[in-house]
Amino acid sequence: MVAYSFNRQFMEPIQLGAKLQTVRGFRARHARPGEPIQIYCGMRTRACFKVIPDPVCTEVCEVSIELEARLAAKHWIRGIEIDGVALDGAEIEAFAFADGFGQPDSPEQARAKMERFWIEQHGPGTFLGVLIKWQAA
Repeated sequence: MVAYSFNRQFMEPIQLGAKLQTVRGFRARHARPGEPIQIYCGMRTRACFKVIPDPVCTEVCEVSIELEARLAAKHWIRGIEIDGVALDGAEIEAFAFADGFGQPDSPEQARAKMERFWIEQHGPGTFLGVLIKWQAA
């Protein structure tokens, strides 16, 4: 079983079943479809806690996210590809919403929130990793 740690900002979307995926960098072992996933907040700290009972991984795909270097650009995310298939603008917005960046009352803001998060956490350039999806409890 594989464990993943999440920032506090994602606790509510995970608990509500609005966030059913995560993007992670490559590592030796990720969850596999059909396998339970442990979801924590604050791993490796005294404040660590399990966010929800272990959901089951449903899908693992390769993902690339291209981040714009120019902060004056309309969108900092220039593109997202899942298993080599490019997402269009509406699909990027839906991806950001599914990744926990949107609110049900304003889903159109998800992409902008995701862009700020990714620029702060990863900076410009190309991120290569995996998209891990799980089923709602």
